[in-house]
Amino acid sequence: LPYFISIYLIMDNAGGHGTKDCISDYVQMMRCKYNIIILFQVPNSPETNLLDLGVWRALQSLVEILSFRERHDPEVLASTVYKAWNDFRSEAINKVYKRWELVLDLILLDNGGNRFVQSFRGKLINDPTSVASSTESDNLTSVLASAKK
Repeated sequence: LPYFISIYLIMDNAGGHGTKDCISDYVQMMRCKYNIIILFQVPNSPETNLLDLGVWRALQSLVEILSFRERHDPEVLASTVYKAWNDFRSEAINKVYKRWELVLDLILLDNGGNRFVQSFRGKLINDPTSVASSTESDNLTSVLASAKK
C-alpha cells in the first residue's frame, strides 16, 4: 500500500504486550515508520477480539482432543496444531462472527461500555442465541432488533 493510506491495527489491552512506555514507543514507531494506526479495544473486553472470542478457543479445543496425552511433546503439538488448522471448519468461524456481531451490538447499546456484555458473558460463549431469546433480555432484544433496522 502507498504510505498515504493508513492501516488500522486493533490491539487488546492484555498485560502481556509490554510496559506503558514500550507500548507508547511501539505505537509511535508504527505510525511514523509504516503509517499504521493502532487502536485499543475497550479495557477488560476480550469479547471484542474476534480471534480471542472463539477462533483460538475452537482451535485450542481441537488440538487438545487430537493430542490429549502427548501435547507435552513439541513435535506432536506442532503437527497437531497444523492438522487442527487444516481441519478447522468454516462453520466455527461463522458461529464466532455471529457472536461477535451480538457483542458489538451490546457495546453500542451501552454507549461504548461493556456492562451488557459482562452480564451475558457465559451465554455469549455457550449459546449466543440464548441472549437474543431469553426472557431476561426481552427489552434488550427489542432494542437490538430496532437498532438493526
